[in-house]
Amino acid sequence: MFYAHIVDSFLDIFINSFINNRRRSYLILILPAIGGFITSIIIYTGSKAAKGHGIPAILETIESNKYGLSSRDLLVEGLASAITIGSGGSAGRIGPVVEIGAGLGDIAGRKLNMPLGTYQTLLGCGAAAGIAAIFNAPLGGIMFAVEVLYTNLEIKRLSLIVISAISADAIVRNISGYNPIFDLPPFQLNHPLEYIFYIILGILLGIFSNLFIKGLYMVTNLFNNLKINYHLKPIIGGLFVGLTGFFIPRVLGTGIPVISKAFTKSYLFNTLIILAILKIVATCLTLGSGGSGGIFAPGLLVGASTGLFCGGFLNTYLPGIVTSPESYGIVGMAAFISGIIRAPLTAVLIIFELTGNYSLILPLLLGAVLASNISKHICPESIYSPKLFYREISNYQNKVKS
Repeated sequence: MFYAHIVDSFLDIFINSFINNRRRSYLILILPAIGGFITSIIIYTGSKAAKGHGIPAILETIESNKYGLSSRDLLVEGLASAITIGSGGSAGRIGPVVEIGAGLGDIAGRKLNMPLGTYQTLLGCGAAAGIAAIFNAPLGGIMFAVEVLYTNLEIKRLSLIVISAISADAIVRNISGYNPIFDLPPFQLNHPLEYIFYIILGILLGIFSNLFIKGLYMVTNLFNNLKINYHLKPIIGGLFVGLTGFFIPRVLGTGIPVISKAFTKSYLFNTLIILAILKIVATCLTLGSGGSGGIFAPGLLVGASTGLFCGGFLNTYLPGIVTSPESYGIVGMAAFISGIIRAPLTAVLIIFELTGNYSLILPLLLGAVLASNISKHICPESIYSPKLFYREISNYQNKVKS
């Protein structure tokens, strides 16, 4: 909660206030670049693993059976990502929060001299608790640990993860109450033919999500291979993000407030697909050039925008069959997230808990499972793949040394 408030405060001070003030709106052109420069200094002097999104670092620690994280990684990730997002960089909070939660588990495990197995369990407990706290999504946090972090999960380890996630959610609800991030009315399946449209949507977002994965690592490789000072790279990426954000401010930051407005029909549906594409570009530039942050919130915006575009299109030409285009936005969020992290049940449960909407269970599962399998068929590795991530980190470190 504290981390989320810091990020939101940065966004209100440095981005939202400038967007609403025409005299100061030109500062948006340079703010992401300034934030990128500060972030590069923090990462270079603190922890190279904070570059990009941090969940692969947790996966690497678990898969290598070693004590991999440190309190230094925790602090650097939290500070670097807060500055990246707060200065307008296109990134999310969930990746940093998961790493911070896992980092707290790391500190506890090391201080108490716990055995390796217990230490790795505490990493999962912290990660699940982080998701539960920031999204009011304990079931999503638990399933994230099951689908993403651990290939073989013992009952004892699962029990501790469940307790951690539920405890974190209970504490947050006791402090701030239960407030779904997206307050949406329940949507119903109107016609059996809509199942065909949800299948098509799942396939499309499976392909689209794979383009996001490849785009992120392509941009990362591009910046890693630039023969310039490493501090200049996030400045260049930030300038492109700032230029995009100056004309379309909705691509800046996490994108969560934009999703809520999109569901209330504040935007024309034919502009949503443009927003989705530009959000992918801005996120790839932010993280690929050396920024720090997560991919979950940008993924929600891309999925919601694409789904709402498809739903609006179908509603325009088939109004007797598709009566609630918003339902396609909900399914789109689950499908796109499932496609990039390859965890369909995690995506479905988190969308359940984000929206408080349980009326679209079959379309959600259908879209999420299809997107995950289509994306995996195109590229076996997810966006959280330690193999991909550490190849980029190694390249980055070699460039720095040279």
